[in-house]
Amino acid sequence: MRRTARTRRPRSGISYLEVMLAMAILTLCIVPAARMLPTLLSSQRNLENYYLLSLVAQEKLEAAVLELGADFAERDDSGDLASEGHADWRFHLLVTIPVSGAGRYAFVRSQAWLDADADTTLDPDEPQVRFDTVVANRQWSP
Repeated sequence: MRRTARTRRPRSGISYLEVMLAMAILTLCIVPAARMLPTLLSSQRNLENYYLLSLVAQEKLEAAVLELGADFAERDDSGDLASEGHADWRFHLLVTIPVSGAGRYAFVRSQAWLDADADTTLDPDEPQVRFDTVVANRQWSP
């Protein structure tokens, strides 16, 4: 039995044109994603820094509030976290007690920042976290 042109099966396979078209579509999808990658990595790094700085500021704030229960005194403390492996991280804790009035209370401010230029001061462009709270002296006197 002879095969004629009508009875021949079409060839199965991928043509060169189909491969090139698939590569062009893939390129159109991958190039924008690859351009976004550095931005995404930078954003992730910034979020991680803010998260860790907020942990530092919160820890200092809570420690100051707990110490206020014992002595209720003003405090101005600052330093770095070099002992914990972060020499470029700084903190500042400020406890102020206004003039005594009807009751006693204290303003507590805790700041933590990434000191990128190592000048030990907080610059406007450096990532920072700040927490403020008010603590009342609830000790009753007879």
